[in-house]
Amino acid sequence: MHSKSPHLTQIHLEQVKEALDTTINRHSRLVNAWLNPFERIYHWYNKQMKVCQAVLSSTGLHELIALSRGSGMEAPFDVIIFDATYGHSCLLALTQLFEHVPIVAVSASHITPDLLQVVPGTQLQPATVPHFTSTHDEHMNFFARLHNTLVYAAAQFFRQFTVLRVQEALLARHEALQAAHVKPTFESVHDRVKVALVNSHPAFDYVHSLPPNVIQVAGLQFDNINRPLLVEMQTFIDDSIEGVFVITIGAELLTPVLIEQVLSVVDKFPEFGFVWGVKKIMIPSTGRKNLYVGKWLKKSNILAQNKVIGVITSGSHMEVQEAIYHGVPIIAVTNTLQPPSIATRVQSLGIGLRVDLKSGAEKLQSAISALATKPQFTENVKSRQVAFRNRPQNPLEEALWWIEHVMEHPKESDCLHSQAVVETSFFALHSLDAMSVLLFMLVMFLVNTFIVLKQLREQCQAKGKKTAMNGVDKEKILKRKTKKTNNNKKKVQ
Repeated sequence: MHSKSPHLTQIHLEQVKEALDTTINRHSRLVNAWLNPFERIYHWYNKQMKVCQAVLSSTGLHELIALSRGSGMEAPFDVIIFDATYGHSCLLALTQLFEHVPIVAVSASHITPDLLQVVPGTQLQPATVPHFTSTHDEHMNFFARLHNTLVYAAAQFFRQFTVLRVQEALLARHEALQAAHVKPTFESVHDRVKVALVNSHPAFDYVHSLPPNVIQVAGLQFDNINRPLLVEMQTFIDDSIEGVFVITIGAELLTPVLIEQVLSVVDKFPEFGFVWGVKKIMIPSTGRKNLYVGKWLKKSNILAQNKVIGVITSGSHMEVQEAIYHGVPIIAVTNTLQPPSIATRVQSLGIGLRVDLKSGAEKLQSAISALATKPQFTENVKSRQVAFRNRPQNPLEEALWWIEHVMEHPKESDCLHSQAVVETSFFALHSLDAMSVLLFMLVMFLVNTFIVLKQLREQCQAKGKKTAMNGVDKEKILKRKTKKTNNNKKKVQ
């Protein structure tokens, strides 16, 4: 599919959307908080392998191969911008079609372990950063850290020994790639990833120890253009008595039970207005005066309204960012599509509440009452808003600067990460080998100290016994001498 612009060529991988739709995990079978992350890991990587199959079965791949071989090209490419949310995906390996072109990794989501595996010089932090499939916050006790480490290890093992091998096998068997004499591998393109532009910011996301080649540019989606709302919607918001709650639970999550739960809660708060951003045909027409249903072009302009006092969201990363950007407290509804870590983070920061509608509509009702009556949620989110907005450079300008920098100075960008970190093993990188030697020396010292003290104790005990024996012997000798003296005196008499 080619656009009318002579400067843009679009290649449609037509099988990918169907693969994504079929891998949506609507209902999680495991409700145990310790086991559920492992199931989510399986679905996360299963989606990645399904998408790889879809990419390789799409006719658009043949267009990509032809494009890489110079068909209709007047100049080589300067840079490849790659979505690295899933890390080592088939599309990353296919960048080998365009040899020597530097790669800029981008992600519209939070920082994932898979993204960090793509960027040279990065490290995982299971002790302080909860895995996105878990419900832990950053203040983990020993058992939480143990569980989090197991989740990281399981994901790493599954990725390394299943996902990567399956994808490389699919790539190696592809006939079009074989005909083009291309053998895409992940190892061959790893060094070409120069920087990563990630949609994260410490105002909300967990703080990572990141090398200079990972640049946080959260807020690229905000253009600061105040677009007027529809007259009907603006009138509804202005006429709301106590304020408005915006509902951003999307169509992909809606079930008849969920819709009835939300509507029952809306009925309990006639003083508040509720703006629900879905198609009207999905919500039963009940004539509620405090409910406005309809799609909007940009909900960011709704959140900017002064009368908005809270947002009820399905917990996607970008929706939470929008709420923080406008200083609106959040009710994060947990679900099987969004990482549970986002809702957990909302509650741990005090900028909103986490609600599980499986427990009933009462939880949502209590959360709405809390946001409307407790000012600390607004105060906390306003504080995060200041941190999120006040930066030395606009995130879009910063992202463009880095892309141009990589285009102009691809080799010089290698100084942004430590090659020693890349080449050093996990044990040496975390000084586990050095600490094991120190631990061994400490154990040997303690063992030797124990042995010496034991021997000294035995010697002291033996000496004490000998002294006691000597005392007994002297007493016996003295008695004998006394007896002998007495006998001699009797003989003299």
